[in-house]
Amino acid sequence: MLKPKVISQVLAQVTTGTVTAAILMNSSGSLLAFSAATDEEATTYAAIAANIWTGYSRAGDTVAEKAITTNNAYNKHDLVGKGQLNTIIVDCENGTLLITPISHMLLCLVGNPESNLGILIAKLQALRRHLSDPLEKVSEYSF
Repeated sequence: MLKPKVISQVLAQVTTGTVTAAILMNSSGSLLAFSAATDEEATTYAAIAANIWTGYSRAGDTVAEKAITTNNAYNKHDLVGKGQLNTIIVDCENGTLLITPISHMLLCLVGNPESNLGILIAKLQALRRHLSDPLEKVSEYSF
């Protein structure tokens, strides 16, 4: 059984230093668990992250389909889409947003402007590894 409170506690472990929020959501941006300053902040980040992820996923699928059907010289492994999109990093004036898929869900980390990108990526990858197996088991039953 998925316990959001426990997942929120795990997410809270990475929201130290320059990491201001960690969010687990479904692909439409609905929150499953989060660690952020406020509910509104988490909801806003989730909506933005889901919108960005969906847009890039669809664009990548379109590029991959065109390359495959037209026999373009693209290397299929270099293309975004068709399961190839792994992480999106959005560097903004007010901070950095990292988005990655876990099972049928999305994990998002938000860092402030002083955050080190390498630390953010390491924390994202560690969270992804830690949550992958439990969330994969849950997704088998819920989707």
